[in-house]
Formats: sequence, C-alpha cells, structure tokens
Amino acid sequence: MVLAFLGGDADGAMMFDTLTALRNLLTVTILVLAAAVPASTARAQQQVVVVVVNGEPITALDIEQRTKLTQLSTHKAPARQDVIEELITEKLKVREAKRLGLDISNAEVDGAYASMASRMRFTPEQLTQQLAKSGVNVGTLKHRIKADLAWPQLVRGRYRGS
Repeated sequence: MVLAFLGGDADGAMMFDTLTALRNLLTVTILVLAAAVPASTARAQQQVVVVVVNGEPITALDIEQRTKLTQLSTHKAPARQDVIEELITEKLKVREAKRLGLDISNAEVDGAYASMASRMRFTPEQLTQQLAKSGVNVGTLKHRIKADLAWPQLVRGRYRGS
C-alpha cells in the first residue's frame, strides 16, 4: 500500500485523496472542539458556587449579573465584596420572610417591576429589552425587587406589637 501511495497509480491517488479528506475532517473537528471549549468553560466558571447562604448558592454568574445591574443603575463599578454581601443579605431577607410565612408572589414582583418601568417611562417589555442590551438578565432585577418587597413586610410583622 505504501508503495502504491508513493508510486502515483490510480489507487495511490485515491488513497491520497482519502487521507487528505480525513486530515481535513480531523482539522475541522479539532477547530470546532477548540472553539466550544472556551464557551463551555466560561459557562462552567459562571456556575461555580462562590458562597452558600443557608443552603442556597450564590454563583459567579449571580455576582456578575448583579455587578452589571449595579453598574447600570449607579454608573460605577461596585466592589466584588459589596456585591456578594448584597446578595447574601437578599437571600437572608427572602429566607426569613418565607420562614415567617410571608410569601412574595410573582404577581407582586411583576407589579413592582411594571411600576419601576413606568417611572422610567418604559413598558415592562422595554425595560427587559434595555436590561438585555446591557447584559443583565431580568431575573436579577426581579430577585432584588422580591427581597426589597419582603423586608418591609417582615419588619412590620416582627415589630407590629411594639
């Protein structure tokens, strides 16, 4: 076979074409896999749990999203530790509200979101689009709203008698 390949007869040319095709296929496969690895690695890194608060994880993606949201609203880049502390506080507020039987419904969160959009002279859909343009998932803002709605109810319920 090697002699035929080197000799240049018809079988050798066909084998050369087959090897070239296989080499090209292998090259394309390697390039596709190489392109996919950074994307999957980036997703995996974003799902890395940074902190666990009462069994609830805060991931690198949560921190990244909250950082973008804060930067969008304040026009300043927050310190990573400040973002983590804010997320921890929110998790604790929501958890404590649930523990005391206060459940903030999705309808309440959506209403507050719509009200916020209205104050900004947007529809909720337009606000969602603006957030997406800035790389912020709407769930990030809605989680913050939920914590902000839970806290006053929690405080009123706890200190109602005093």
